[in-house]
Amino acid sequence: MTAIEQPVIKTNYDLFDLVRTRPKMYLGNNGKTLTALMAFVTGYYFACFHNGLKLDEGTPPYSHFVHWIPYRLFGKPNNLPWEFMENELGQSAAF
Repeated sequence: MTAIEQPVIKTNYDLFDLVRTRPKMYLGNNGKTLTALMAFVTGYYFACFHNGLKLDEGTPPYSHFVHWIPYRLFGKPNNLPWEFMENELGQSAAF
């Protein structure tokens, strides 16, 4: 029996690429929502921290991603909850 090859996740980009391949598997049946993505990434970061794992130094911190989303969606900073962005644009468009 051969072992299943596990994906190597060294950066945020690797993590997002992995989720992009099978969003429903990683984010649940509803998948493709910012809320589900935020929960998944937060859980992943907690698991890494709890187990003493670090992503590569070249990876921007997740907090940068959280601030990047409103710029990408609205062209300006936004401290409103994820749900507001999903309601404004619709879940699929926001994702």
